[in-house]
Amino acid sequence: MLPEAEPRPEDPTLADVLARPKFSATAHVAEAIEKRLDENADIVLRRNQGTCDLTRLFPAYHKSMLPLGLSMNGAAEPGRHADSYAWHPAAHESFAAARSASPPTFASVYFPVLAAVLPKWINGFVGEREGGNDQPLLAETEKERITRRVLYLVSGYGAPVNASHAPESNSTEAMARVIKRFVDRAYPGLIDVRLAHSGNGVFRYDKNVSFVTETLRPAVARDRDVVAEAFGEEWLRRFKLTVALCDGTPARLHALMSSFRDMRPYLAHAFRLKRFWHAGELDTGDVDIQRWARAEAAPPIPYGNLESVLGKAFVGASLADERRAARDAFVMRMLVREMKTHRDAFTAAAKRGTHELTSFWLRKTRKPVLAILCVVKASSSKKPRHELDSSDFEFHRGVNLEVSMPTGSLCSERNAIGNALAANPGLTRKDMFGIAVLSLRPKDVGDDKSALLCRDVEGTHPGTEGPSSPDREKTTVNGNGAMSRNASFAHVELLAATESRAASGANGTAESAAMSADDLAGLNPLRPCGACKEWLNKIAEVNPGFRVVMFSDVTCDEVYVKEVGQC
Repeated sequence: MLPEAEPRPEDPTLADVLARPKFSATAHVAEAIEKRLDENADIVLRRNQGTCDLTRLFPAYHKSMLPLGLSMNGAAEPGRHADSYAWHPAAHESFAAARSASPPTFASVYFPVLAAVLPKWINGFVGEREGGNDQPLLAETEKERITRRVLYLVSGYGAPVNASHAPESNSTEAMARVIKRFVDRAYPGLIDVRLAHSGNGVFRYDKNVSFVTETLRPAVARDRDVVAEAFGEEWLRRFKLTVALCDGTPARLHALMSSFRDMRPYLAHAFRLKRFWHAGELDTGDVDIQRWARAEAAPPIPYGNLESVLGKAFVGASLADERRAARDAFVMRMLVREMKTHRDAFTAAAKRGTHELTSFWLRKTRKPVLAILCVVKASSSKKPRHELDSSDFEFHRGVNLEVSMPTGSLCSERNAIGNALAANPGLTRKDMFGIAVLSLRPKDVGDDKSALLCRDVEGTHPGTEGPSSPDREKTTVNGNGAMSRNASFAHVELLAATESRAASGANGTAESAAMSADDLAGLNPLRPCGACKEWLNKIAEVNPGFRVVMFSDVTCDEVYVKEVGQC
């Protein structure tokens, strides 16, 4: 049964009894442990220094306690000498002498990294609350009921440095089976654990690529296809893949990331792997789960810091490189300032009330998107690029036009490029510095009744917080992620109810603040659509440094700067 009593607090003798099997002893020790485990093995609980709470799923795990490992039915006796283990450096000398007298035996097995990662992963799917409020909303309770969690434990082995050691001796296959028993025992009925063994070659990139593409990815793809078959287009927001960045060879991690890139997996990064080893503590705060976009992009840059961040040249850079970096950073600041002016012109027109923005020009989508293209002036186009200064650049504005759906949309980016070419027929692709894109909200142009939301949406995931990156596709209507430009109709009542709840503060100050941020974000940060991306790709063929600038919200106070290939 699940223990209800809190275990003894950590004490300094923990270092004396804690050990890890060395590389070539892994398989032998895991097999010895496996023999001593049974279906009724007692769960070892440990106090969590973090905030994750599993009480609503498992009342026996009272607040601040999490499953750490299993107690064995009798001590495991691997029969290996003490030198086959890594012992804690703080162990007392007297104990060190005692453990060397005979082969050590073990009474419990701990999985501290997994113990921190799993609760964070599980809690994320039920919408972990901030500010100490751990009560799930009604929608979250329903989500708990229908969510299916699948955990793939990937194991393998590789050629050891010591040629006298058998390669299979470092296999983690038996340890994966032990971990499966732990997960099944600690989280009964909650997680479907599957074992994926790659065999030899964990250090070889080609072996890892073959294993992932031929075995692991097809298995995950089948899970995805089951969701797609059951929910149709809804699968985009119902299927979530998470890759745990906890340990493993560089070849394996890179193969995993490369193979699953198109699925845009969330990343569970345990950045303090040895907290329990060194301090005897378990802290779910050591696990950071981020959206895939953060793996491909830096966080937004505050508008006031653009020059200090983008204007830095690398150590040892020439004076010319330093000047060019400083110039480009200043031009970037000018580009953002021009976008703010462009935005203000549209909002001012809406306030005057004499316009046809939503009644005609944007009547099909009511989704205003602004663009600013920065180019070299015609009078400066002959100058060498390293001699250009900020006065040699000019800006051209663009806005999307959604007049007739049969004729298609004219996106703001292409509109701005056309305006620049009309102003300077001699414009070349090399003359283009970059383009900024900003999505205004319908109410910014006097339309509070827009019923157009996006279809491909995705909700908040474990450890993520609100608007974060340009690649936030597939978001829920609560706005915790951005939306793509593939507009379709959705139930606006859901959005209205969410906004009303945020305005009334029904769910606390933290949630109201989050909703306020989401309200400012709108569809931002907004990437170029498919048609515009084709145009920008053509520009990047001769101008690979062409920038695409996006914003966190309509204030333009946080800026994303990317190249075309990163969009």
